[in-house]
Amino acid sequence: MGFWNKMIENFMGVKQTVSIFLGLTPRRYQMEAFSALAREGYQINPYVYAAIDVIAKNVSTIEFTVIDKKRGNVEVKKDDLVRLLKTPNPSQSWESFVKQIVVDFYISGNVYILATDTKKPAALYILRPDKVSIVRDSDMYSLTPIKGYRYGNKQYSPKEVLHIKNYNPLDDLYGLSPLTALSKSIILSNRAKDWNINLLENNARPSGALISKERLSEKQIAFLRQQINEIYSSPENAGRPLILEGGLDWKEMSLRPSDLNWQEVINTTAKEIAVALGIPVQIFLRDSGTSNAGFRNALKSLFYNTIFPFCDLLIGELNRWLVPMFNPDYEIVYDKDDVPALSEDAVQVWDRVIRARLAGILTKNEARRFLDQPDMPEDDMYQPANVLIQDILNSGMINPNTIRREGGDEE
Repeated sequence: MGFWNKMIENFMGVKQTVSIFLGLTPRRYQMEAFSALAREGYQINPYVYAAIDVIAKNVSTIEFTVIDKKRGNVEVKKDDLVRLLKTPNPSQSWESFVKQIVVDFYISGNVYILATDTKKPAALYILRPDKVSIVRDSDMYSLTPIKGYRYGNKQYSPKEVLHIKNYNPLDDLYGLSPLTALSKSIILSNRAKDWNINLLENNARPSGALISKERLSEKQIAFLRQQINEIYSSPENAGRPLILEGGLDWKEMSLRPSDLNWQEVINTTAKEIAVALGIPVQIFLRDSGTSNAGFRNALKSLFYNTIFPFCDLLIGELNRWLVPMFNPDYEIVYDKDDVPALSEDAVQVWDRVIRARLAGILTKNEARRFLDQPDMPEDDMYQPANVLIQDILNSGMINPNTIRREGGDEE
C-alpha cells in the first residue's frame, strides 16, 4: 500500500489515501503541495483559473492612494511611498505586482513580500511561496513564533518580509490555500474532462472487449489488433461500424457517458469552485438566462463580498508593515466610489445625501461624513437653501457632477 501511494503521489503530484474494503479502493484526494495546487488547479482547470483571474484583475484595478492623517487626510502626491506604490520594483508595475499577490494567496494561502530595506525600502519583491521556509523560534508556545524566513541560501528577519496568510486552524505558521478545500472538486472536474478526451481518442466508444467462443491463435489475435488500430481507432474513424465474424461478440466493459453524466458533474464542480472562491455563479457561468439586472447585482456582490475584503486585507497589512517605514502619519486608502461597476450606486448615495442637506435634515459636516469626506473647519450650522448649492460647488472635496435636478438630469 505504501509503495503504490508513493507512486501515485509522484505521478500526479496529489497526496492520496487509499483504503481497501471488500475489493473496493475508494481514493480520498487531498492536494497540499503548492506545485499540485498550481498545476491541477490554476494551470489545468479552466474554472479555477477564471475565478482567480477575475479576482486578480479587479483587485489590481483598485487605485490605492496615500493620505496624511496629520494634515487632515490630504492626499500625498509626491513621496517615496507613492512612487513605490506605482512601481514596486524595476520589473513590475503595481497592477502586475497586485495580480501576483492575489494568485499566490489563492493558490498557496501565503504571500511573502520582501523589502530591500527596513528604512524607506527602494523596492518590493514577491517571494515564491513554495521556496520560502519559515524559521521557527525554539519555544513552540511563543506568542511570536516566527524567527525568520529562509529563501534559498538567504534568511530574512520578520521586519524584512511581510507575510500575508489565509487563516489555517491547524497551522500557526503557514496559511491555508483556498484551493485545498476544493481538492476533490478540482480533481473530479479534471478527471471528467480527461475521461471524455480519452473516450474521444478511443473511437468515441466506451471500453470493451471482443469475445470469442473458440480459442484464437496468436496470429488471429495479432490480425484483429492490427485491424482495430488501423480501421477503427482515432477520432477520425468515430462511428464506423465494427464488422465481426467467426463467432466474435462485442462486450462493453465500462459505463456509457449518459450513465456517468459527466457534463452534470463538470457543471456542479464549476459551481462549487465559484462559490468557494467568492465568485457569483451569474458571473462565472453567465448564459442567456441571466438578465442584465441579475448580472449587475452579481457584480456588486463580487466587489462587496470578495474584491473589497481582499483590498482591506492587503491595505491593512501594508499600513501595519510598510507605511511606518516612511511616515507614521501616512495611511494607504482606496475609494469604493471610484469603481466603475459601482458608480451608479455612488451617484444614488450622493443624491440622497445632498437632497437631505437641501431639506435641512443634515448639517454640512453630517452630510460630508456620509460621503466619507473630512469635516470642514467652519461651524457645523444649518444654512439657507439659496446659498447651499454654491457652497457645495465651491467645496473642493465634492464632485458637482453628482448633483441632480428634480427631473433626474445631471447639471
